[in-house]
Amino acid sequence: MPARQQVQVWQRDTAARWHGLVVTADSVSGIPFLQPLRCDTCRILLERPAVDSIRFGNPVGGFWRGVGLVFGTLAVVLALIGPRGGS
Repeated sequence: MPARQQVQVWQRDTAARWHGLVVTADSVSGIPFLQPLRCDTCRILLERPAVDSIRFGNPVGGFWRGVGLVFGTLAVVLALIGPRGGS
């Protein structure tokens, strides 16, 4: 997994965004996403039973896919309706 891969680490009803994720047999650790990867003092360590789930993703990429879907759907609808002439 790339070091810059963004992950959401869920505990109860709270998600933290990390990168530099390291998973071992008994722990999960990572660096808060807005901190540089070189910041070893920023690393957070959790015991695996404390982690409910880990979600991988790219929220910026997801945003642009959503924007493309909205505008693409709008373009198809406008193409199907066609130009309305006033004659």
